[in-house]
Amino acid sequence: MKQLLFCLVWFVSLGMDGAAFPLTSGHHVAPYEVYRDTFREGRYEEAMRQIDAHIAERADLQESRSFRYMVWCSDRAAILAHIGRTEEAIAAMEEVVAAYSEPVFLWRLANLYETTGHPNEALRILSLLDLQESHRWSFFLPDENLAAVGRIAEVLGEDPKRLLSNFYTVLLRNFPGSAPVLLAAADLASRHNAYDLAEKYLLQILEEDPQHIEALAGLATCYDKASDPRLSAVLESLIQLDPRHFGAIAIQTKNLLDLGDTPAARRLLDIALKINPSHPELNAYQAALHYLEDDLDAMQAIQEKILARNPRGSIAYSIPGKTASRHYRFSDGAAMQEKAVTINPEDTEARTQYALDLLRLGQDDKAKGELERVFAANAYDVQVYNLLNLLDSIHAFERIETDAFILQLPHKETAALHGPMRKLLNEAVAVFEEKYEITLQKPITIQVFDNHDDF
Repeated sequence: MKQLLFCLVWFVSLGMDGAAFPLTSGHHVAPYEVYRDTFREGRYEEAMRQIDAHIAERADLQESRSFRYMVWCSDRAAILAHIGRTEEAIAAMEEVVAAYSEPVFLWRLANLYETTGHPNEALRILSLLDLQESHRWSFFLPDENLAAVGRIAEVLGEDPKRLLSNFYTVLLRNFPGSAPVLLAAADLASRHNAYDLAEKYLLQILEEDPQHIEALAGLATCYDKASDPRLSAVLESLIQLDPRHFGAIAIQTKNLLDLGDTPAARRLLDIALKINPSHPELNAYQAALHYLEDDLDAMQAIQEKILARNPRGSIAYSIPGKTASRHYRFSDGAAMQEKAVTINPEDTEARTQYALDLLRLGQDDKAKGELERVFAANAYDVQVYNLLNLLDSIHAFERIETDAFILQLPHKETAALHGPMRKLLNEAVAVFEEKYEITLQKPITIQVFDNHDDF
């Protein structure tokens, strides 16, 4: 299957560069659909009524199984999934795929199966991709279909860097400014922590359409993960367009939980969960909220709810675990990330966070093993690459242990630093414990770096 996709991707690329696959002429532009604007404004229920009215008014299209009717059915399934009616969405998309095995339809259905914990079903759907049908992709939704081919190719093992540097580059040359292609490329770059590259793609969309909600949401995700101060302005634009946008609410909730403001976080979650009570990410933040309130029974109930819908839903533990770590509860954070990677060993984001928690707990060797597993799965993760280099530097440090501290120092600095450091640190701990009336857990690991490039 991987070899088939490899051939398909490069056939498409070569064809698009030559005369054999002239995608930039003669294709249909998708007709304007008012319900899409309604959906983007956050009026999901009204969008559903509008699309149902379209379908009811055009019984002739339903009888003929026309392509436009199937587009309506696909979009209706997307709305169903958004409001938590996932099983209905899957059934609807199965009907669509049976009629038209367009890559964009295959991708939507496979993604529904993946997010409900059925990876084998997702692969079954992706295996329906047929090279012989590529002539039709150039006529119906060409840029959406070919962007979906890129997404499918990545899932089936194509090299991400090659997809970005070759496949998506060729697509953008043939479809300059195509939002579906730019969104697919940005998503790929963002998931590999190349936030600057993802930003470049997303800003191209926003230059043409400053209110493109998918691009704003993608940019908000990039800025949030990169701790970029421009996040607040992007979030404001996103919320103005759709006050109930799940992605915006998730980011706001995370930031409120980081501040310990659980009442404000609960108010936001209540808005979104009234629309979709089973949204996995928002449920996971709900579990994190219960954790901060020390209501562990409630947290466990939410986690079980997530896993009942998706047995591979590692997010049930990874998000509360990260919240714990943001509050310096690294032991709790590590324990939850360990559960997350047990549930889904392919969750590299949870495994990276697990490694970070282990590092904070002084378990460097174990952390290195976890990071090496992430790097083996994704050699383009810059953060993991830098952390592995950092651990190589630490491995060469001199280690000095006392009852209160573990000092890890560069060899050439040890003689000069360790005496004054121990004196200063002992004084600092005494002042801290007296001021806050606590006893710090010891030994405390202190690392000193002499090379800025380690970071």
